[in-house]
Amino acid sequence: MSALEPARIAPGGFRELGPVNWAIAKLGARAIRAPRFTLMNVLGQHKLLFLAWLPSSGLLLGPLGKLPRQDAELVILRVGHLRDCEYELQQ
Repeated sequence: MSALEPARIAPGGFRELGPVNWAIAKLGARAIRAPRFTLMNVLGQHKLLFLAWLPSSGLLLGPLGKLPRQDAELVILRVGHLRDCEYELQQ
């Protein structure tokens, strides 16, 4: 997706996310040193999906993951490249 194309799903704010998911999204943004963690702001609009996604993403990228952080990021970038995922490649 280029900068000129609108997002297919707009990131949610406090009203769409609810207080818990909004707080988690803000903490995630702070952790990656960004003003907004767009993935969390989109997934957070579907509350059960978001809460199910958090542990699995934590296993991939968190301290409990079996891959070192650099290797996990390389896997993500490689899959993004193979699937022509513009969003992931721009992150």
